Amino acid sequence: TQGKWPLVLVVDDVQWLDSDSLRLLQRVLSQMRSTKVLLAARPDFDIKTLQTAGHGCTHLGLTPLKKSATVEMVKDLCGGNPTKDMVQQIIERSEGIPFFTEQLILYLLENDSLELIKGRVFLKEDKGLPPSISSIIVSRVDRLGKRLSKLVKVASVVGQQFSLHLLSHILGRKKIENEVTDLTQEAL
Repeated sequence: TQGKWPLVLVVDDVQWLDSDSLRLLQRVLSQMRSTKVLLAARPDFDIKTLQTAGHGCTHLGLTPLKKSATVEMVKDLCGGNPTKDMVQQIIERSEGIPFFTEQLILYLLENDSLELIKGRVFLKEDKGLPPSISSIIVSRVDRLGKRLSKLVKVASVVGQQFSLHLLSHILGRKKIENEVTDLTQEAL
């Protein structure tokens, strides 16, 4: 880099790159030896398939949450000690992925699926865990009502960044600022 700021290249979800994209990334890496590069991938992706030798790459393997960390997360979010069975179900479903673990617990709280009895947190018998992170998100979007749900769905197709004017135009609504404020307050 010739500017006065250092350049860092971040490539997330490397495991989803097709073979052509991997070759392009390999070529970019070979041309950017002085640039810091952060490659993020799932643990099952063999990062060694990318020839990073000479690029000063260090492999940092992130392991799943340990059982004790899952217990602490439940305690922090629910205010009590979870049962062993509940912890085991959360670990099995989330595969120890911190974000999924947190979202599972929040989902259970949002859906009144937990009982707190004498400092112990129990999963209600008639309630189960959602199968995936996407099902948690869909559940949250569906609870918003038709107008806000449509706004979220359209915005998700438009992209990560967009103007309110563009979103308003696509939806055929004059002012959507209040709806966006409502979504922000919902902390979706």
